[in-house]
Amino acid sequence: MRVYAFGNVAAVLDELHEVTGYGSGDDVISAERLADGASHIMGADGSMVVAISSDKSGVVKFKLLQTSSTNRYLLQRHALQENLAKTFVPLSLRVTDVHRLDVIIGIGGYLKKLPALKRGEKPTEQEWELVFQQLWFDLGDAMGAGSPSALLEGLG
Repeated sequence: MRVYAFGNVAAVLDELHEVTGYGSGDDVISAERLADGASHIMGADGSMVVAISSDKSGVVKFKLLQTSSTNRYLLQRHALQENLAKTFVPLSLRVTDVHRLDVIIGIGGYLKKLPALKRGEKPTEQEWELVFQQLWFDLGDAMGAGSPSALLEGLG
């Protein structure tokens, strides 16, 4: 049996700020590369040449409740970024699922824009978009060492 719980997922910005106060839904953290990993050209004789892209840039989005302290952290980072590059320091990110051993690492990032600000009768969500020069994925497959299901899966 496989198990997943969002409580096992931790996102840390700049090696010091843990992202907290996530919104609702199945996509409160999303990450993807911006470019295709490869492309091809077909020759007149039907032969193919594949070009592997060196572009590892990517985007990570967080949906946060308006009450999340991470909104303030990102707002402060955005203010530093807007300060005519004098105080700009690229963002870094590490998202880890400690049970499954999934890891996403973002290197050399910036905030694309401030999220839309909405207020109303109920709490709202803000979506932050972080763009990284490099975005790396390492998807684990941990079962839980010593569990009966892990032992059985290891046998077959």
